[in-house]
Amino acid sequence: MIDSGSVITFYHEDGRVLLKEHFRRLRDEESMPLNIMGREYSNGVGDNFRIVARFVARKGEKIFGMGQYQQHELDLKGCMLELAQRNSQVSVPFYLSSIGYGFLWNNPGVGQVMFANNGTEWVTESGKEIDYLVIAGDTPAEIEENYMTLTGKPPMMPEYGMGFWQCSSATGIRNSFCL
Repeated sequence: MIDSGSVITFYHEDGRVLLKEHFRRLRDEESMPLNIMGREYSNGVGDNFRIVARFVARKGEKIFGMGQYQQHELDLKGCMLELAQRNSQVSVPFYLSSIGYGFLWNNPGVGQVMFANNGTEWVTESGKEIDYLVIAGDTPAEIEENYMTLTGKPPMMPEYGMGFWQCSSATGIRNSFCL
């Protein structure tokens, strides 16, 4: 839903608020006149913009996903992540929330995301527009299934590749494959 102040709020079909943009303006009932906008475009490189999207943090929410980073945290709440591919880092800007939704940041480009306790902020250093997708669901499996339906599913591993890893660990053989 988009309200009269252009704040976007996502609801579950049962009426629960899942995600809401973080605006802080004078007319907001819970804020001071900070003039913080939920969507922000500023000068970027060439014809592009530096883009920021902010969302309200939910107390007790847990965030999972985002690819593979060199860190010990499984729950990403409180983490700042770089949105860039590196030799030992895989950035997949999709997460599952413990309150019943998945979020895909569909903005190609280098940036960062901060899952702070007082707000979530996505930044793209050079882009044309904000593009994201919110997928509601009752279970993580339902959300993931809908995500895969939209983005594609990998093919089944061919039978000739099955068992290589399993047989080396099960038999104690240190080879990378078994014959």
